[in-house]
Amino acid sequence: MSDMQYPEDQPPGEEFPQPRGHPLLAWCVILAIVTLVVFLQQRRPAKAPATESAERLQRTGRESEAKLLVGIRDLFSQSQLRQQIDAIDHGPYRQRLEAAVLAGELLGPKEALDRLAQLRKAEETNELAPSDEERALGKLLHRLYTAYSEGNYADNVLSDEEKDELREGLGWFGKLALAPAKGPDQEARAALVAPARRLLILLIIGLTLLGLVVLGFVGLVVLLVLLFNGGLRRGFVPGSAYGGVYAETFAIWLVLFVGLLLLGALIPGGRFSLLVSALLSLVSLAALAWPVWRGVPWDQVRHDIGLYRGRGPVREAASGIACYVVSLPLLVAGLIVVLVLLGLQQGRGEPGLPSHPIAGMVSDDWLVRLQVLLAATVTAPLVEETMFRGVFYRHLREATRGWGFAVSFLVSGLVNTFLFAAVHPQGLVAVPVLMGLSLGFTLAREWRGSLISCMVAHGLSNGLVMLFAFSTLGS
Repeated sequence: MSDMQYPEDQPPGEEFPQPRGHPLLAWCVILAIVTLVVFLQQRRPAKAPATESAERLQRTGRESEAKLLVGIRDLFSQSQLRQQIDAIDHGPYRQRLEAAVLAGELLGPKEALDRLAQLRKAEETNELAPSDEERALGKLLHRLYTAYSEGNYADNVLSDEEKDELREGLGWFGKLALAPAKGPDQEARAALVAPARRLLILLIIGLTLLGLVVLGFVGLVVLLVLLFNGGLRRGFVPGSAYGGVYAETFAIWLVLFVGLLLLGALIPGGRFSLLVSALLSLVSLAALAWPVWRGVPWDQVRHDIGLYRGRGPVREAASGIACYVVSLPLLVAGLIVVLVLLGLQQGRGEPGLPSHPIAGMVSDDWLVRLQVLLAATVTAPLVEETMFRGVFYRHLREATRGWGFAVSFLVSGLVNTFLFAAVHPQGLVAVPVLMGLSLGFTLAREWRGSLISCMVAHGLSNGLVMLFAFSTLGS
Protein backbone atom coordinates (compact mmCIF):
# COMPACT_ATOMS: atom_id res chain seq x y z
CA MET A 1 0.00 0.00 0.00
CA SER A 2 1.38 3.41 -0.94
CA ASP A 3 1.07 6.78 0.72
CA MET A 4 -1.08 8.23 -2.06
CA GLN A 5 -3.98 10.29 -0.75
CA TYR A 6 -7.00 11.45 -2.72
CA PRO A 7 -9.07 14.55 -1.98
CA GLU A 8 -12.30 13.20 -0.54
CA ASP A 9 -14.45 16.05 -1.90
CA GLN A 10 -13.29 15.36 -5.48
CA PRO A 11 -13.54 11.63 -6.19
CA PRO A 12 -10.74 10.64 -8.58
CA GLY A 13 -11.39 8.95 -11.86
CA GLU A 14 -13.34 11.51 -13.85
CA GLU A 15 -10.40 12.14 -16.17
CA PHE A 16 -10.06 8.46 -17.09
CA PRO A 17 -12.09 6.41 -19.60
CA GLN A 18 -15.25 5.14 -17.95
CA PRO A 19 -16.11 1.60 -19.03
CA ARG A 20 -19.74 0.92 -18.18
CA GLY A 21 -19.24 -2.69 -17.21
CA HIS A 22 -21.81 -5.48 -17.27
CA PRO A 23 -23.16 -5.66 -13.69
CA LEU A 24 -26.27 -7.70 -14.59
CA LEU A 25 -24.19 -10.43 -16.19
CA ALA A 26 -21.77 -10.28 -13.27
CA TRP A 27 -24.67 -10.70 -10.81
CA CYS A 28 -25.88 -13.77 -12.68
CA VAL A 29 -22.43 -15.30 -12.23
CA ILE A 30 -22.22 -14.22 -8.56
CA LEU A 31 -25.60 -15.71 -7.67
CA ALA A 32 -24.84 -18.90 -9.60
CA ILE A 33 -21.52 -19.40 -7.79
CA VAL A 34 -22.99 -18.61 -4.36
CA THR A 35 -25.84 -21.05 -5.02
CA LEU A 36 -23.31 -23.71 -6.07
CA VAL A 37 -21.22 -23.14 -2.93
CA VAL A 38 -24.29 -23.39 -0.67
CA PHE A 39 -25.40 -26.54 -2.51
CA LEU A 40 -21.97 -28.16 -2.07
CA GLN A 41 -21.99 -27.24 1.62
CA GLN A 42 -25.36 -28.92 2.06
CA ARG A 43 -23.98 -32.04 0.36
CA ARG A 44 -21.14 -32.34 2.86
CA PRO A 45 -21.25 -35.54 4.97
CA ALA A 46 -24.06 -35.21 7.47
CA LYS A 47 -23.19 -34.49 11.04
CA ALA A 48 -24.63 -36.39 13.95
CA PRO A 49 -28.31 -35.69 14.62
CA ALA A 50 -29.09 -32.65 16.74
CA THR A 51 -30.08 -34.82 19.69
CA GLU A 52 -26.65 -36.49 19.70
CA SER A 53 -24.96 -33.10 19.27
CA ALA A 54 -26.97 -31.79 22.21
CA GLU A 55 -25.85 -34.73 24.35
CA ARG A 56 -22.22 -34.18 23.39
CA LEU A 57 -22.60 -30.48 24.11
CA GLN A 58 -24.07 -31.21 27.54
CA ARG A 59 -21.27 -33.63 28.34
CA THR A 60 -18.65 -31.11 27.18
CA GLY A 61 -20.35 -28.53 29.37
CA ARG A 62 -20.16 -30.83 32.41
CA GLU A 63 -16.51 -31.54 31.72
CA SER A 64 -15.76 -27.83 31.41
CA GLU A 65 -17.61 -27.10 34.66
CA ALA A 66 -15.73 -29.90 36.42
CA LYS A 67 -12.37 -28.73 35.06
CA LEU A 68 -13.12 -25.22 36.26
CA LEU A 69 -13.99 -26.50 39.74
CA VAL A 70 -10.72 -28.45 39.85
CA GLY A 71 -8.83 -25.34 38.77
CA ILE A 72 -10.40 -23.01 41.41
CA ARG A 73 -11.05 -25.49 44.22
CA ASP A 74 -8.97 -23.43 46.66
CA LEU A 75 -11.39 -20.52 46.34
CA PHE A 76 -14.32 -22.54 47.76
CA SER A 77 -15.12 -24.09 51.10
CA GLN A 78 -16.04 -27.78 51.35
CA SER A 79 -19.74 -26.97 51.65
CA GLN A 80 -19.60 -24.78 48.56
CA LEU A 81 -17.80 -27.51 46.61
CA ARG A 82 -20.44 -30.02 47.73
CA GLN A 83 -23.18 -27.72 46.46
CA GLN A 84 -21.47 -27.46 43.09
CA ILE A 85 -21.16 -31.25 42.85
CA ASP A 86 -24.81 -31.69 43.88
CA ALA A 87 -25.77 -29.54 40.90
CA ILE A 88 -24.23 -32.20 38.62
CA ASP A 89 -25.29 -35.24 40.68
CA HIS A 90 -28.68 -35.86 39.06
CA GLY A 91 -30.10 -37.12 35.81
CA PRO A 92 -28.79 -40.17 33.92
CA TYR A 93 -26.70 -42.85 35.61
CA ARG A 94 -23.51 -41.97 33.72
CA GLN A 95 -23.79 -38.33 34.71
CA ARG A 96 -24.07 -39.33 38.35
CA LEU A 97 -20.98 -41.52 37.97
CA GLU A 98 -19.17 -38.41 36.74
CA ALA A 99 -20.38 -36.54 39.83
CA ALA A 100 -18.99 -39.32 42.05
CA VAL A 101 -15.57 -38.96 40.37
CA LEU A 102 -15.64 -35.19 40.85
CA ALA A 103 -16.60 -35.69 44.50
CA GLY A 104 -13.66 -38.05 44.95
CA GLU A 105 -11.33 -35.44 43.47
CA LEU A 106 -12.61 -32.43 45.44
CA LEU A 107 -13.88 -33.95 48.69
CA GLY A 108 -12.02 -37.24 49.02
CA PRO A 109 -12.58 -40.93 48.20
CA LYS A 110 -15.11 -41.49 51.01
CA GLU A 111 -17.40 -38.87 49.48
CA ALA A 112 -17.14 -40.71 46.15
CA LEU A 113 -18.05 -44.00 47.86
CA ASP A 114 -21.08 -42.37 49.52
CA ARG A 115 -22.38 -41.16 46.18
CA LEU A 116 -21.76 -44.54 44.55
CA ALA A 117 -23.72 -46.14 47.40
CA GLN A 118 -26.61 -43.75 46.73
CA LEU A 119 -26.49 -44.79 43.09
CA ARG A 120 -26.79 -48.48 44.04
CA LYS A 121 -29.81 -47.68 46.21
CA ALA A 122 -31.42 -45.79 43.33
CA GLU A 123 -30.81 -48.85 41.15
CA GLU A 124 -32.34 -51.22 43.72
CA THR A 125 -35.48 -49.09 44.01
CA ASN A 126 -35.75 -48.92 40.20
CA GLU A 127 -35.27 -45.16 40.31
CA LEU A 128 -32.44 -45.64 37.81
CA ALA A 129 -31.93 -48.39 35.26
CA PRO A 130 -28.28 -48.43 34.19
CA SER A 131 -27.01 -50.33 31.18
CA ASP A 132 -24.64 -53.24 31.69
CA GLU A 133 -21.74 -50.99 30.67
CA GLU A 134 -22.73 -48.29 33.18
CA ARG A 135 -23.15 -50.86 35.95
CA ALA A 136 -19.66 -52.21 35.18
CA LEU A 137 -18.22 -48.67 35.30
CA GLY A 138 -19.82 -48.14 38.71
CA LYS A 139 -18.21 -51.33 40.05
CA LEU A 140 -14.79 -50.26 38.75
CA LEU A 141 -15.12 -46.86 40.43
CA HIS A 142 -16.18 -48.55 43.69
CA ARG A 143 -13.07 -50.76 43.66
CA LEU A 144 -10.87 -47.78 42.82
CA TYR A 145 -12.18 -45.44 45.53
CA THR A 146 -12.28 -48.23 48.11
CA ALA A 147 -8.54 -48.66 47.55
CA TYR A 148 -7.99 -44.89 47.71
CA SER A 149 -9.94 -44.65 50.98
CA GLU A 150 -7.59 -47.27 52.47
CA GLY A 151 -4.54 -45.30 51.38
CA ASN A 152 -3.75 -47.64 48.49
CA TYR A 153 -2.83 -45.48 45.48
CA ALA A 154 -0.84 -48.18 43.71
CA ASP A 155 -1.14 -48.42 39.95
CA ASN A 156 -2.30 -52.06 40.07
CA VAL A 157 -5.76 -51.65 41.63
CA LEU A 158 -7.29 -52.09 38.16
CA SER A 159 -5.95 -54.02 35.19
CA ASP A 160 -4.90 -52.23 32.02
CA GLU A 161 -8.09 -53.42 30.28
CA GLU A 162 -10.24 -52.07 33.12
CA LYS A 163 -8.43 -48.73 33.02
CA ASP A 164 -9.09 -48.48 29.30
CA GLU A 165 -12.74 -49.33 29.94
CA LEU A 166 -12.97 -46.50 32.49
CA ARG A 167 -11.31 -43.98 30.17
CA GLU A 168 -13.51 -45.05 27.27
CA GLY A 169 -16.73 -44.95 29.27
CA LEU A 170 -16.25 -41.74 31.27
CA GLY A 171 -13.81 -39.76 29.14
CA TRP A 172 -12.05 -37.00 31.08
CA PHE A 173 -13.77 -38.09 34.32
CA GLY A 174 -12.40 -41.61 33.89
CA LYS A 175 -8.90 -40.24 33.43
CA LEU A 176 -9.36 -38.05 36.51
CA ALA A 177 -10.35 -41.07 38.61
CA LEU A 178 -7.20 -42.88 37.52
CA ALA A 179 -4.89 -39.95 38.30
CA PRO A 180 -5.49 -38.96 41.96
CA ALA A 181 -3.42 -36.24 43.62
CA LYS A 182 -1.57 -38.83 45.71
CA GLY A 183 -1.08 -41.26 42.83
CA PRO A 184 2.32 -42.44 41.60
CA ASP A 185 2.07 -40.95 38.09
CA GLN A 186 2.38 -37.23 38.79
CA GLU A 187 3.26 -36.53 35.16
CA ALA A 188 -0.10 -37.86 33.98
CA ARG A 189 -1.78 -35.98 36.79
CA ALA A 190 -0.16 -32.68 35.75
CA ALA A 191 -1.13 -33.20 32.11
CA LEU A 192 -4.71 -33.95 33.13
CA VAL A 193 -5.13 -30.94 35.41
CA ALA A 194 -3.44 -28.50 32.99
CA PRO A 195 -6.66 -27.94 30.97
CA ALA A 196 -8.39 -26.97 34.23
CA ARG A 197 -5.90 -24.15 34.72
CA ARG A 198 -6.28 -23.13 31.08
CA LEU A 199 -10.03 -23.06 31.52
CA LEU A 200 -9.64 -20.68 34.46
CA ILE A 201 -7.61 -18.37 32.23
CA LEU A 202 -10.31 -18.66 29.56
CA LEU A 203 -12.95 -17.76 32.15
CA ILE A 204 -11.05 -14.58 32.98
CA ILE A 205 -10.78 -13.84 29.26
CA GLY A 206 -14.51 -14.52 28.89
CA LEU A 207 -15.37 -12.05 31.63
CA THR A 208 -13.12 -9.52 29.95
CA LEU A 209 -14.90 -10.12 26.64
CA LEU A 210 -18.24 -9.61 28.39
CA GLY A 211 -17.03 -6.21 29.49
CA LEU A 212 -15.88 -5.52 25.94
CA VAL A 213 -19.34 -6.45 24.61
CA VAL A 214 -20.89 -3.78 26.85
CA LEU A 215 -18.23 -1.29 25.79
CA GLY A 216 -18.75 -2.31 22.17
CA PHE A 217 -22.48 -1.70 22.40
CA VAL A 218 -21.89 1.83 23.61
CA GLY A 219 -19.30 2.37 20.88
CA LEU A 220 -21.63 0.93 18.24
CA VAL A 221 -24.43 3.33 19.15
CA VAL A 222 -22.07 6.31 19.16
CA LEU A 223 -20.45 5.32 15.85
CA LEU A 224 -23.78 4.80 14.09
CA VAL A 225 -25.20 8.10 15.37
CA LEU A 226 -22.10 10.00 14.22
CA LEU A 227 -22.05 8.26 10.83
CA PHE A 228 -25.71 8.89 10.12
CA ASN A 229 -25.88 12.51 11.31
CA GLY A 230 -22.65 13.51 9.58
CA GLY A 231 -20.80 14.18 12.83
CA LEU A 232 -17.97 11.86 11.81
CA ARG A 233 -15.84 12.25 8.71
CA ARG A 234 -16.44 9.16 6.59
CA GLY A 235 -13.40 7.66 4.95
CA PHE A 236 -15.42 5.91 2.26
CA VAL A 237 -16.30 8.36 -0.52
CA PRO A 238 -18.71 7.22 -3.25
CA GLY A 239 -18.26 8.62 -6.72
CA SER A 240 -16.19 6.06 -8.62
CA ALA A 241 -17.21 5.63 -12.23
CA TYR A 242 -16.33 1.94 -12.28
CA GLY A 243 -18.94 0.24 -10.09
CA GLY A 244 -20.02 -2.08 -12.90
CA VAL A 245 -16.42 -3.14 -13.57
CA TYR A 246 -16.01 -4.02 -9.89
CA ALA A 247 -19.09 -6.25 -10.11
CA GLU A 248 -17.34 -8.09 -12.95
CA THR A 249 -14.14 -8.26 -10.88
CA PHE A 250 -15.94 -9.80 -7.92
CA ALA A 251 -17.66 -12.37 -10.14
CA ILE A 252 -14.32 -13.37 -11.68
CA TRP A 253 -12.77 -13.64 -8.23
CA LEU A 254 -15.56 -15.93 -7.02
CA VAL A 255 -15.01 -18.24 -9.98
CA LEU A 256 -11.25 -18.23 -9.37
CA PHE A 257 -11.56 -18.68 -5.62
CA VAL A 258 -13.96 -21.62 -5.77
CA GLY A 259 -12.01 -23.22 -8.62
CA LEU A 260 -8.72 -22.93 -6.73
CA LEU A 261 -10.39 -24.23 -3.56
CA LEU A 262 -11.53 -27.35 -5.42
CA LEU A 263 -8.08 -27.68 -6.97
CA GLY A 264 -6.47 -27.44 -3.55
CA ALA A 265 -8.59 -30.35 -2.33
CA LEU A 266 -7.06 -32.51 -5.08
CA ILE A 267 -3.44 -31.59 -4.33
CA PRO A 268 -1.84 -33.98 -1.82
CA GLY A 269 -0.26 -31.50 0.57
CA GLY A 270 0.20 -33.78 3.58
CA ARG A 271 1.13 -31.75 6.66
CA PHE A 272 1.29 -28.65 4.44
CA SER A 273 -2.23 -28.92 3.00
CA LEU A 274 -3.40 -25.80 4.83
CA LEU A 275 -0.43 -23.83 3.57
CA VAL A 276 -1.21 -24.95 0.01
CA SER A 277 -4.84 -23.80 0.40
CA ALA A 278 -3.72 -20.47 1.83
CA LEU A 279 -1.33 -19.84 -1.06
CA LEU A 280 -4.00 -20.75 -3.60
CA SER A 281 -6.41 -18.29 -2.00
CA LEU A 282 -3.80 -15.56 -2.48
CA VAL A 283 -3.54 -16.52 -6.15
CA SER A 284 -7.26 -15.71 -6.49
CA LEU A 285 -6.37 -12.02 -6.01
CA ALA A 286 -5.17 -12.14 -9.61
CA ALA A 287 -8.77 -11.11 -10.33
CA LEU A 288 -7.67 -7.56 -9.46
CA ALA A 289 -5.97 -7.47 -12.86
CA TRP A 290 -9.39 -7.40 -14.52
CA PRO A 291 -10.27 -3.72 -13.92
CA VAL A 292 -6.76 -2.72 -15.04
CA TRP A 293 -7.21 -4.76 -18.22
CA ARG A 294 -10.56 -3.01 -18.69
CA GLY A 295 -8.78 0.34 -18.67
CA VAL A 296 -8.99 1.48 -15.04
CA PRO A 297 -5.60 2.80 -13.79
CA TRP A 298 -4.16 0.75 -10.93
CA ASP A 299 -3.91 3.78 -8.62
CA GLN A 300 -7.61 4.37 -9.19
CA VAL A 301 -8.39 0.70 -8.44
CA ARG A 302 -6.37 0.84 -5.22
CA HIS A 303 -8.18 3.92 -4.03
CA ASP A 304 -11.60 2.57 -4.96
CA ILE A 305 -11.16 -0.72 -3.10
CA GLY A 306 -9.32 0.70 -0.06
CA LEU A 307 -5.76 -0.51 -0.64
CA TYR A 308 -4.04 2.57 0.73
CA ARG A 309 -2.60 3.72 4.07
CA GLY A 310 -5.46 5.93 5.15
CA ARG A 311 -4.35 8.11 8.03
CA GLY A 312 -1.36 5.91 8.77
CA PRO A 313 -0.97 2.19 9.54
CA VAL A 314 -0.88 2.68 13.32
CA ARG A 315 -4.08 4.73 13.46
CA GLU A 316 -5.83 2.42 11.02
CA ALA A 317 -4.78 -0.67 13.00
CA ALA A 318 -6.01 0.93 16.24
CA SER A 319 -9.30 1.73 14.49
CA GLY A 320 -9.50 -1.93 13.45
CA ILE A 321 -9.22 -3.03 17.07
CA ALA A 322 -11.96 -0.53 18.01
CA CYS A 323 -14.19 -1.82 15.21
CA TYR A 324 -13.67 -5.40 16.41
CA VAL A 325 -14.92 -4.35 19.85
CA VAL A 326 -17.88 -2.59 18.20
CA SER A 327 -18.68 -5.78 16.26
CA LEU A 328 -18.93 -7.90 19.45
CA PRO A 329 -22.55 -6.93 20.30
CA LEU A 330 -23.48 -7.66 16.67
CA LEU A 331 -21.75 -11.04 17.02
CA VAL A 332 -23.71 -11.77 20.21
CA ALA A 333 -26.98 -10.81 18.50
CA GLY A 334 -26.16 -13.17 15.62
CA LEU A 335 -25.23 -15.94 18.06
CA ILE A 336 -28.60 -15.62 19.79
CA VAL A 337 -30.34 -16.03 16.43
CA VAL A 338 -28.21 -19.12 15.67
CA LEU A 339 -29.09 -20.70 19.04
CA VAL A 340 -32.78 -20.05 18.41
CA LEU A 341 -32.49 -21.69 14.97
CA LEU A 342 -30.70 -24.68 16.48
CA GLY A 343 -33.45 -24.98 19.08
CA LEU A 344 -36.08 -25.02 16.33
CA GLN A 345 -34.12 -27.70 14.44
CA GLN A 346 -33.92 -30.11 17.38
CA GLY A 347 -36.18 -33.07 17.06
CA ARG A 348 -36.24 -32.86 13.26
CA GLY A 349 -32.94 -34.64 12.62
CA GLU A 350 -31.26 -31.47 11.40
CA PRO A 351 -27.49 -30.92 11.73
CA GLY A 352 -26.22 -29.73 15.07
CA LEU A 353 -23.83 -26.95 15.90
CA PRO A 354 -22.21 -25.24 12.89
CA SER A 355 -18.47 -25.59 12.60
CA HIS A 356 -15.73 -24.70 10.17
CA PRO A 357 -13.95 -27.71 8.57
CA ILE A 358 -10.66 -26.25 9.79
CA ALA A 359 -11.79 -27.05 13.37
CA GLY A 360 -11.36 -30.74 12.59
CA MET A 361 -7.75 -30.09 11.60
CA VAL A 362 -6.73 -28.51 14.90
CA SER A 363 -4.26 -30.77 16.67
CA ASP A 364 -1.23 -30.61 18.96
CA ASP A 365 1.05 -30.52 15.90
CA TRP A 366 2.79 -27.12 16.08
CA LEU A 367 3.22 -27.03 12.30
CA VAL A 368 -0.52 -27.50 11.73
CA ARG A 369 -1.31 -24.86 14.34
CA LEU A 370 1.07 -22.42 12.68
CA GLN A 371 -0.62 -22.98 9.33
CA VAL A 372 -4.07 -22.55 10.91
CA LEU A 373 -3.02 -19.23 12.43
CA LEU A 374 -1.46 -18.08 9.15
CA ALA A 375 -4.61 -18.94 7.19
CA ALA A 376 -6.98 -17.47 9.78
CA THR A 377 -5.17 -14.26 10.68
CA VAL A 378 -3.30 -13.33 7.48
CA THR A 379 -4.52 -14.85 4.23
CA ALA A 380 -8.27 -15.01 5.00
CA PRO A 381 -8.50 -11.36 6.17
CA LEU A 382 -6.32 -10.16 3.29
CA VAL A 383 -8.25 -11.98 0.55
CA GLU A 384 -11.78 -11.71 1.94
CA GLU A 385 -11.60 -8.07 3.00
CA THR A 386 -10.02 -7.05 -0.31
CA MET A 387 -12.81 -8.68 -2.27
CA PHE A 388 -15.88 -8.27 -0.04
CA ARG A 389 -15.31 -4.96 1.78
CA GLY A 390 -13.09 -3.64 -1.00
CA VAL A 391 -14.28 -4.63 -4.46
CA PHE A 392 -17.84 -5.84 -3.82
CA TYR A 393 -18.76 -3.13 -1.31
CA ARG A 394 -17.53 -0.47 -3.72
CA HIS A 395 -19.83 -1.88 -6.42
CA LEU A 396 -22.84 -2.03 -4.07
CA ARG A 397 -22.36 1.51 -2.71
CA GLU A 398 -21.98 2.94 -6.22
CA ALA A 399 -25.06 1.05 -7.44
CA THR A 400 -27.20 2.41 -4.55
CA ARG A 401 -25.55 5.82 -4.26
CA GLY A 402 -28.65 7.68 -5.45
CA TRP A 403 -30.77 6.25 -2.62
CA GLY A 404 -29.20 8.45 0.05
CA PHE A 405 -26.48 7.51 2.52
CA ALA A 406 -28.64 5.69 5.09
CA VAL A 407 -30.42 3.40 2.62
CA SER A 408 -27.32 2.86 0.51
CA PHE A 409 -25.20 1.93 3.52
CA LEU A 410 -27.81 -0.44 5.01
CA VAL A 411 -28.66 -2.21 1.74
CA SER A 412 -25.02 -2.49 0.66
CA GLY A 413 -23.93 -3.66 4.10
CA LEU A 414 -26.63 -6.31 4.42
CA VAL A 415 -26.19 -7.70 0.90
CA ASN A 416 -22.41 -7.73 1.28
CA THR A 417 -22.44 -9.43 4.67
CA PHE A 418 -25.10 -11.98 3.67
CA LEU A 419 -23.11 -13.20 0.67
CA PHE A 420 -19.93 -13.14 2.78
CA ALA A 421 -21.61 -15.39 5.36
CA ALA A 422 -23.32 -17.64 2.82
CA VAL A 423 -20.10 -18.71 1.09
CA HIS A 424 -18.44 -19.71 4.36
CA PRO A 425 -18.39 -23.47 5.02
CA GLN A 426 -20.14 -23.36 8.43
CA GLY A 427 -23.50 -23.69 6.67
CA LEU A 428 -26.59 -21.50 6.42
CA VAL A 429 -27.41 -21.84 10.12
CA ALA A 430 -24.24 -19.86 10.92
CA VAL A 431 -25.16 -16.97 8.59
CA PRO A 432 -26.53 -14.68 11.36
CA VAL A 433 -23.39 -14.81 13.50
CA LEU A 434 -21.09 -14.32 10.51
CA MET A 435 -23.23 -11.44 9.31
CA GLY A 436 -22.95 -9.82 12.74
CA LEU A 437 -19.17 -9.94 12.61
CA SER A 438 -18.87 -8.77 9.02
CA LEU A 439 -21.25 -5.85 9.66
CA GLY A 440 -18.62 -4.65 12.10
CA PHE A 441 -15.98 -4.95 9.37
CA THR A 442 -18.27 -3.02 7.02
CA LEU A 443 -18.54 -0.21 9.57
CA ALA A 444 -14.75 -0.09 9.63
CA ARG A 445 -14.67 0.27 5.83
CA GLU A 446 -17.26 3.05 5.84
CA TRP A 447 -15.60 4.91 8.71
CA ARG A 448 -11.97 4.60 7.66
CA GLY A 449 -12.04 4.04 3.90
CA SER A 450 -8.79 2.08 4.04
CA LEU A 451 -9.02 -1.70 4.31
CA ILE A 452 -6.31 -1.85 6.97
CA SER A 453 -8.85 -1.50 9.80
CA CYS A 454 -11.12 -4.17 8.25
CA MET A 455 -8.23 -6.61 7.90
CA VAL A 456 -7.04 -5.99 11.46
CA ALA A 457 -10.55 -6.52 12.89
CA HIS A 458 -11.02 -9.68 10.80
CA GLY A 459 -7.62 -11.09 11.70
CA LEU A 460 -8.09 -10.32 15.39
CA SER A 461 -11.46 -12.08 15.41
CA ASN A 462 -10.15 -15.19 13.68
CA GLY A 463 -6.99 -15.26 15.77
CA LEU A 464 -8.88 -15.17 19.08
CA VAL A 465 -11.20 -17.95 17.92
CA MET A 466 -8.24 -20.12 16.93
CA LEU A 467 -6.37 -19.49 20.19
CA PHE A 468 -9.52 -20.43 22.09
CA ALA A 469 -9.76 -23.63 20.03
CA PHE A 470 -6.10 -24.44 20.73
CA SER A 471 -6.67 -23.97 24.47
CA THR A 472 -9.86 -26.00 24.74
CA LEU A 473 -8.87 -28.79 22.35
CA GLY A 474 -5.40 -29.23 23.76
CA SER A 475 -4.73 -32.29 25.91
